Amino acid sequence: MGEERVRIGIVGAGIAGERHAEAFARHPRASVAGIAELDADRGRRLAQRVGAAYFADYRAMLRAGLDAVVICLPHALHRACALDAAGAGVHMLLEKPIATTLDDARAIVGAAERAGVWLMMGYVHRFRPEVEAARDLIARGRLGRPRTVLDRFISGGMQDTPRWVWDRSQAGGGVVMYGGVHAIDRLRWLLGDEIVEVYARTDTCTNPVDVEDAVCAVVTFASGATGVLYEHAPAYGRLGAWTTEVFGTDGALIVTTGATLEYRGRDGAQRWTYGEDRRFERQADEFLAAITGGRPPSVTGDDGLRGLEVALALYRSAASGRPERARS
Repeated sequence: MGEERVRIGIVGAGIAGERHAEAFARHPRASVAGIAELDADRGRRLAQRVGAAYFADYRAMLRAGLDAVVICLPHALHRACALDAAGAGVHMLLEKPIATTLDDARAIVGAAERAGVWLMMGYVHRFRPEVEAARDLIARGRLGRPRTVLDRFISGGMQDTPRWVWDRSQAGGGVVMYGGVHAIDRLRWLLGDEIVEVYARTDTCTNPVDVEDAVCAVVTFASGATGVLYEHAPAYGRLGAWTTEVFGTDGALIVTTGATLEYRGRDGAQRWTYGEDRRFERQADEFLAAITGGRPPSVTGDDGLRGLEVALALYRSAASGRPERARS
């Protein structure tokens, strides 16, 4: 595409839509051309803030000559929007999870492939420097063979999240579908390994909803490594941080999200501190680099499909009381 700016449309002007719009608006290779949002007041406010046109219907925005869209809708609406975007021949950055069912996820991946457009998943935590550095330590063998993992993800309850997040018909579930898919992707990506089996319990502890606000799961990786995934979204607010611990045969690390990376191994100990959070800008940069470079993005639709397989296996296990396979 040369030196021309990539024309971006944002579908959905909620919390995620705002973050994406602001990130692309700051990027020298992008132009936010449109904001599509049913809530006219919210949509117009964001459009004015980033210098974009407002659209009440995303399909009208797709006809306005875009190069790419960022889809930030309730999860159950992903399929329809993604298929329309693929039909319009525009590249897609799709917020997690990819969909609420495997049929919808496969339809999205297939539509993008047939249309010849790039589909990138919005697993934005891959673009945190402390998480990238942790993955690099593991990939370089500083931990030896990873054997055990603990991921503790504490988020806000209904007071901190949109109400649709707690509506099964829109979100597909509770904390597993909203935040747990991030944790699943982090574990897959950090270890470079697939989760093949899960054993999970879910609960609704403090929020007046009919979906889970807590999950505790044991996950087994293809390599034989074992992980524990713990997530809670209490109605009384957060306590603690998002931490990920990986213990291997030669060393261990602890990531405290947005803050530190600590390492201890046979070759000594180190601690790094991180400050400025630019994960949305760095994700935007990767998406734009893929589009302008004519190459697949580093986070693919297949990553979205794999993460959804694990999330749905967690639900099946919680219902059956037995371990469940996480690959279809």
